Amino acid sequence: MRAYRAMLIDFFFELRKGGVPATIKEFLAVMEALKRHVVSGSIDEFYYLGRVCLVKDEAHFDRYDRVFGAYFQGIDHLPLDLLAQIPEANPRHVQLSSAIQRAEQRARFALPPAR
Repeated sequence: MRAYRAMLIDFFFELRKGGVPATIKEFLAVMEALKRHVVSGSIDEFYYLGRVCLVKDEAHFDRYDRVFGAYFQGIDHLPLDLLAQIPEANPRHVQLSSAIQRAEQRARFALPPAR
């Protein structure tokens, strides 16, 4: 059960390492879409769902494509029980992710800490 969630989290971090500036909030949007069965489990549908949710700038499409292709190489469908294992979104997680994003942005642009 945890292996599937770990797979998605791993993919998120691979995107970040690959130069796609995806945020936790965007990752939670992917999780929510999976929970609501926006895609049927096809890897092609998941590819487009991830691209829509995780890539804000078309300049990062190639990076997304490379990471996605390498990570999901040889996989045709998402595991069927993966969708059942997506936890409900917790509003506290969204608040925490927003705080983390603000801290990352402040560090990136050398802004003083928030008061």
